[in-house]
Amino acid sequence: MMNGKDGSGRDGPPTSRPNAALARVPLGVILLCLLPLFFGVHGHEPWTPDEPREAEIARGMAAEGPWLIPRLGGKPFVEKPPLYYWTAALAIRAAGGLIGPTAAVRMVSSLCAAGTLLLLAFALRPVLGARRTAIAVLILATSAGFIRAAHWINIDPLLMLLVSAAVLLLFRGLERGETP
Repeated sequence: MMNGKDGSGRDGPPTSRPNAALARVPLGVILLCLLPLFFGVHGHEPWTPDEPREAEIARGMAAEGPWLIPRLGGKPFVEKPPLYYWTAALAIRAAGGLIGPTAAVRMVSSLCAAGTLLLLAFALRPVLGARRTAIAVLILATSAGFIRAAHWINIDPLLMLLVSAAVLLLFRGLERGETP
């Protein structure tokens, strides 16, 4: 008797019988769920208490530098890693003129959140299959805390993306039998 645990694919990883209609639906739903990550990042000033500080560090770096060490009020700000500020400063230089510096910095958080969802999908699909992976991604994409993180100017979304990338690379390495 075949069940999902013995390789039929009903409860386990995907089988070789792809369902084209099912494959298209999750992508459309996922794209629909990505919309809240990007809408609402424009049209309002930084929220207190942390956003004004984070935005000012990135704005100052984009405007006058220095790029090596972030500065706040002319003094080095070394409480947090500089990668987010570098990325935000580049976003201000690239898109700040079109959408405004605050929205450009918020877009960094939104793109990091979207990248995290993509990495989650890559990590889970071989294990869970397309349908369950889509459900997992949708649950994360529509959670209030995740959407809030995608809209706030702070380093958390970039950290979330980088940790997700590290976990994905670990899984891929373990699949190949490589050890760190």
